[in-house]
Amino acid sequence: MLDPPNVTTRQLQEQLTALQTELNLAKQTRDELAEELLKVAAESSNTEKHEEKINALKEEYGNLHSRHLTCLELLGEKTEQVEDLKQTINEMRALFHNDLLLKLST
Repeated sequence: MLDPPNVTTRQLQEQLTALQTELNLAKQTRDELAEELLKVAAESSNTEKHEEKINALKEEYGNLHSRHLTCLELLGEKTEQVEDLKQTINEMRALFHNDLLLKLST
């Protein structure tokens, strides 16, 4: 039979072994969680970079859209000017033609 000091020593050793096992599991869990935290932080950083890029692209799109509308407006104005000039030319041709016919008939 084991004497009481040996029993106590053995119990303490078993408790120590159990605590060491728990400690090792806790360390492993801590390491896994730290690794997961690093991954999440990296993903968060990537998300922030993507958000910044999206915002920059939205701003660029807004600028391009504004420029596009301005160009369309200018094109419309130029097209209107061209049409007016064509009409003026046709009127001048008609006047010139009528004047020529009038001079030829006299």
